[in-house]
Amino acid sequence: MTATVPKTSSGELTLAEARAMIDRGVQLAGELKLAGAIAVVDAAGNVVSISRMEGAPPSSAGVARAKAFLAASMQQPTMTFSDRMDQHPVRFAAYSNILRDAAFPGAGGVPIMRHRTTCVGGLATGPGIPPVTEIPGVHPSKLMAGRFRANAEDLVVCHAVQVPYRSQHG
Repeated sequence: MTATVPKTSSGELTLAEARAMIDRGVQLAGELKLAGAIAVVDAAGNVVSISRMEGAPPSSAGVARAKAFLAASMQQPTMTFSDRMDQHPVRFAAYSNILRDAAFPGAGGVPIMRHRTTCVGGLATGPGIPPVTEIPGVHPSKLMAGRFRANAEDLVVCHAVQVPYRSQHG
């Protein structure tokens, strides 16, 4: 699962693009009665924009940033990297020492690509936007992707980056 954004004159991810993604994600998270954080970083892992919703856990912005950094620097969904590292914890320790910033190898982060070939950033959610398939007070139809039951975290991520739903949670 990767987001594709149109080419800008500079080729870099713009603040306007980042804010639009975050705004879409925050809007859907609110409809689902969730409160977390959404972070967008550029290709180098520098924060372009982060929003922490009212009522979000205190750690949510930091976790979202760490997952977005990992998605951008590895140029793949964070769950893909996490699955590999689960098999090789020593290798993950080595990555942790090499990477410039802290990385969080959990699902919920995706690379942002231009024309499917160039990674220009990463987007991720943080605690408060979990991969649940039922939310008290939310009609089950809100947690559907077509005819299939979906989880809230991946729905928010896919909606934010405007790609068809794909679960990172199996």
